[in-house]
Amino acid sequence: MDTINDFIKIPLDYKLTYADGIYTITTDSFNDLLSEFLVKFSEIQSSEKYYQLPFELYEQFPNVSVPNLASEIFTRKQDLVIINDLLSKNLNNNKSVLEVSGWNNWLSNYLSKKGLTVFTVDIFDDDRNGLKSKKHYQCSNWNSIQTDVLQTEIYSSKFDLIVFNHCLQFLTDPIQLVKKYKKLLNKNGILVIIGSTFYKNTIKKESEVLKTKLYFKEKYDFGIQFYPSKGYFSYKDFSQFSKNSFKFISYKFSVPGLIKKFLKKEKSGILYFINS
Repeated sequence: MDTINDFIKIPLDYKLTYADGIYTITTDSFNDLLSEFLVKFSEIQSSEKYYQLPFELYEQFPNVSVPNLASEIFTRKQDLVIINDLLSKNLNNNKSVLEVSGWNNWLSNYLSKKGLTVFTVDIFDDDRNGLKSKKHYQCSNWNSIQTDVLQTEIYSSKFDLIVFNHCLQFLTDPIQLVKKYKKLLNKNGILVIIGSTFYKNTIKKESEVLKTKLYFKEKYDFGIQFYPSKGYFSYKDFSQFSKNSFKFISYKFSVPGLIKKFLKKEKSGILYFINS
């Protein structure tokens, strides 16, 4: 059986620790910055009192009915349909998966149940929407790693499937980042970017992102984004992904939803690349 030692190495200046089922592989300088950010983030998350999925529903997510999370459920269900289709055409069982950003580990749980060897990397480590949320699952036999997701030096082996889980638009320089991760694919391996919306007119979206940043800065004196980024994708980004051999699969919206997307000139779905 594959183990973490088959896929992970500890580069010079990095340290490995293990606690509560989570491997932490970081440099001291990165860990100091991240720890300070996460302490403040946790305080704000408690203060803001956002709706949170009950722990007892984690095992069934996204096959649940929760009105407050209708949008998330809609996209995640389609993510599974598309990912399953890609897997059935390109992968057999007992393959390796690298998931970037696990959220509440819904996808880690699903893929590991399919018999895949799963490595989930993230900066968030809390037990609600971070790596430690694995404790809310009956059989959490995937590998959870807290590390700098912008860096790929810790990987000593390649993967058959790499998934950016609703996160790439919030990471620095997405196009260059996926180029780094593409190098971690085995032959015929797939890199999938789920939860992608591309905007033709970015003025409104840019204003929304700026408003959110200003809110947390003014109320908490806190930069809500750990990694500098635009926080959204544009049609220009879509063109760049296409030039880098990514194909696009649109989410299936209702007729009113399709009309709304058409009028607003938005594309929502997933991108995928197969390493030939």
